Amino acid sequence: MKLAGKSYEPFGSTTFKRENIAGVEPDACFYIQNYQRMIGRRKLEPNDPPPDLAIETDVTLKITLDAYEAIAVPELWIYDNFSKY
Repeated sequence: MKLAGKSYEPFGSTTFKRENIAGVEPDACFYIQNYQRMIGRRKLEPNDPPPDLAIETDVTLKITLDAYEAIAVPELWIYDNFSKY
């Protein structure tokens, strides 16, 4: 896929783990640098890189942010401004 001249591969909501360190499951994630490696894949392999971009809605615990850092996700977008009715 391409957006603004950049190729990428969406990977949806997937669980990423570093054994005995951390685990995260973003609401959406995207591979940009390694998109070719991930095209058509449905599951992660043990040596796969972390996504280049993860998107979370409503992160309430700092532990989650630390986990993204431990997993080595280079960019995290967070949306936490939900309107309450």
